[in-house]
Amino acid sequence: MANVLTVIELHEGRVLPVALEVLGQARRLSTALGATLYAVVPLGRAPRYGEDDIIAVLGRHGADKVVLVTDEALGDRAGAMRWGTHGASILTIAEALPPALVLFGATAGARDVAPRVAARLGAAYLHEGWVELAPSTEAGLALWEQLDEGGPRALPLPDGLEFPVVATIPPGRYELAQGAEDVEVEIVPASGRGAGADFEELGWQADPRSRAAVYGPEAREGARAALAEALGAVGDARHPTEAVRVMVSLDGARPATAVRAEVQVAIGPAAAEAAAHYALVGDAAEQAAALAAAVARIRDGEAEGRS
Repeated sequence: MANVLTVIELHEGRVLPVALEVLGQARRLSTALGATLYAVVPLGRAPRYGEDDIIAVLGRHGADKVVLVTDEALGDRAGAMRWGTHGASILTIAEALPPALVLFGATAGARDVAPRVAARLGAAYLHEGWVELAPSTEAGLALWEQLDEGGPRALPLPDGLEFPVVATIPPGRYELAQGAEDVEVEIVPASGRGAGADFEELGWQADPRSRAAVYGPEAREGARAALAEALGAVGDARHPTEAVRVMVSLDGARPATAVRAEVQVAIGPAAAEAAAHYALVGDAAEQAAALAAAVARIRDGEAEGRS
């Protein structure tokens, strides 16, 4: 095993905490397996003098090398990971440094990018995964994947893993690691390659008339109706649609038939444990009302701007 890549996602120029947690586990795995750990950072441009905080942070948290993949097509979107903007930059590094492991923090953007990276690398993909050292005297990995229902599922590995593994790792799963600030840095230009196909490449897209589908138990009928009206929903629990832009679940309610959504939102006391991109934890009716009011304010502002 030679290379471990951790893809670093940013928000407002800062490294997301989950990315540092994943980097910590990658550090421990790389040390045990004798691998080189690369922190891969897609950016619109290389940092200027005095803007190297990202590099120092990644070094302190265990990176052997920091690879800055600069793509002018990213512009200011470097902190909002999507396949159409970041995919080519990540693949550029994966081709130059063939990895045994590619690890992402489990964010909405990573859920979009990681499976497509795996497909192009011919890799196994772990959704909400665990990547551990095998409990034996021989160096190796043990892998688990979180199922939508029930506990994690262990994945059998053949002797001598001959294919790469790509995984998204949820927040809170691993502890941070320690390293040195003085880390080796490489800048790899990938100018103009970032713009490309996005959701359309999956082979489906939501009906352009469809904005959302809101699901909830009968006890939440009022909250469901108010939120559906604010979002301009065309589907509800009685009339599910097959593909929507946003799917909102109140108190864990799910549609009777499979619904594919570009964004999934869970609302309720157990929202944080739901398989969704975003969670609003608390009373479902109160949170739904607050979300509906926020959407209404945004739309009112947009309407005023157009008038």
